[in-house]
Amino acid sequence: MKTLILIILLTAGIGNPANLVKDKKQAATIETLRDVADGQLYSMDYKADYHLQEFIDADLNSQAAVKKAAAAKLLDLTKVPKSETPKPACSAFRAFTPDGDVLYARNFDYRFKDGASVMVRTAPKGGYKSMSMVSMSFLGMSGAQLRDGKTDLSMLVAAPLMQMDGMNEKGLAISVLVVVWNDCAQQYDEGKHSIMTSVMMRMLLDRAATVDESLEMLKNYNFFCDGTQTERKPNNKSNYHFLLSDATGKTVVLEYVKEDGPTGSGKWVMSAVDEAIATNHFRTPGWYEVGRQDSRFNNMKETLEGTDYIMTEEEAMALLDKVHQTASEGHEGKTQWSVVYNLTRKTARICMNHDYSKVYEFSLKRFK
Repeated sequence: MKTLILIILLTAGIGNPANLVKDKKQAATIETLRDVADGQLYSMDYKADYHLQEFIDADLNSQAAVKKAAAAKLLDLTKVPKSETPKPACSAFRAFTPDGDVLYARNFDYRFKDGASVMVRTAPKGGYKSMSMVSMSFLGMSGAQLRDGKTDLSMLVAAPLMQMDGMNEKGLAISVLVVVWNDCAQQYDEGKHSIMTSVMMRMLLDRAATVDESLEMLKNYNFFCDGTQTERKPNNKSNYHFLLSDATGKTVVLEYVKEDGPTGSGKWVMSAVDEAIATNHFRTPGWYEVGRQDSRFNNMKETLEGTDYIMTEEEAMALLDKVHQTASEGHEGKTQWSVVYNLTRKTARICMNHDYSKVYEFSLKRFK
């Protein structure tokens, strides 16, 4: 039997130090860190300023650059904790409840050694409130360190810049999914600032209310999935795409592709495909064969089409369960979390490490 655990009032704090924070609001943020799922899932309410515009203006084009800038800007920290480089996958889809609520469901599939994650709620001045999921591994921390009583937790102030999926108070939701390929989007239009994956997601969660608004906003920026802008060489790792949805139900797969096809050498351009499902291969016409293809996409498509994309939140989580991955199966990724965002009610239900017997619920409306 599944257990629904409502996260409303949390009483026990974390006893670790945070000696590198720069102000009282950063300290107050880390004081809100709570263990809500036996060291697998934490929650944190962000009270400080993470200076998003400064990170946008800095033309950061890789996760390593974002971490380094965050450590320096937010903490005056010169030595940045190392992150894992795991095997990735991921699945996501949009559906509707019988009552008309918009659901956004997502498996985060990365083969981390430690699957601890944190649900971060933010309320930026002049921006939209949001909740988003962050893997501790990207911050160089493990679940054990978060509760060992001695590891410094100051790097947690960079969490809003490292989310992998999220939803804001307007019902805009986004997640990033890997496209397994040996080339990486890098745009170089003059006069535009460059933004990379997680900073772009944070910008949209803070500032965009709809899919259309998001796409218009992104036209003003160069996108880098990861890489070195000065050398202008592909990083020979992977590209990324995004499932982007809003409270009206409008959903697109957002991609960056070469204008002359997968084998071309032309400019990278933004592509938005009307599609409610994403895994790890491109959806832009002419690019369907690029990326990792397996049964997950077809399984989700068959199930969703069989219900006319209508299902309850429990059924959406069951579909995530159907396509979840485990390391023992030899997959690239392992499901770290499964989340069902309700874009109408502004709630999130989360299962950790493909344990679907326990469901943790968060509400954005309760966050002030």
